[in-house]
Amino acid sequence: MVIINLFSDAELPVITVCPPDIEVNTDAAVATALVLYQPPTATGNSGEVTVTCDPPSESDFPIGQTTVACVAVDSSGNDVTCNFQVNVKGIKGIVSLWIE
Repeated sequence: MVIINLFSDAELPVITVCPPDIEVNTDAAVATALVLYQPPTATGNSGEVTVTCDPPSESDFPIGQTTVACVAVDSSGNDVTCNFQVNVKGIKGIVSLWIE
């Protein structure tokens, strides 16, 4: 017996919480900041929803503004995206610390 599923799920998953924008400072003599954030949460009507973010939490972010793109994908392949900003501020005098 062959069972054919005629159900086609076109409903997008829902990101229930997208992280807010983040602003951090670098440590002295470092041009990056290690940034940790809670990934978004998402739900869907077709089973498990997988969420991935780029760059991921616990990454080193360079000085300046970086957009983090998070994508939630359900088991039917439907996806939705949320974005937030990570703004890393350098400490004044960071360049002079590297001059010998």
